[in-house]
Amino acid sequence: MAAGPAPQSAAVGEFLHAWWAHTLLTPDPALPAREVLQMCTEASGTIGPWLADWESLRHPVADQHLADTVDHWERELLRYALPWTTWVFISESDEEVEAVRTELTDWLACRAPARLRAHGAPEEVLHAVRLLGLHDADRWNDPHWPYAPDGTRLPGFA
Repeated sequence: MAAGPAPQSAAVGEFLHAWWAHTLLTPDPALPAREVLQMCTEASGTIGPWLADWESLRHPVADQHLADTVDHWERELLRYALPWTTWVFISESDEEVEAVRTELTDWLACRAPARLRAHGAPEEVLHAVRLLGLHDADRWNDPHWPYAPDGTRLPGFA
């Protein structure tokens, strides 16, 4: 929270972290965890602290939110796109948007697989996270690549 006077920025940061933690530990939050992550990222200008919080909260509810988020965002992430329309970063630079997307994708590819496996996430979600760790032809030629060239799901993929 760099903008604004330090006490106000600190208070906003504390609120966002509390809201994020509450969301991750609430089975049916007012907003999906992915939307709260988006808002916290946009408000702070960075995604790292929010991913660190998620990583530190080892709880079945937080793991379910992780599975739901991957399931909801996989299409965009597998196509190298940030899975939300940004209203802060885009005015700054496309490089900042790409840095957030890369950090999110790398975190999911490295940190999420074991956690999702232990949680009993569906195979499709596990394959999506694994595919995030592959690049270009390795990703698109993988037998678990779920999309046709026109963007539709291939038969046999949920």
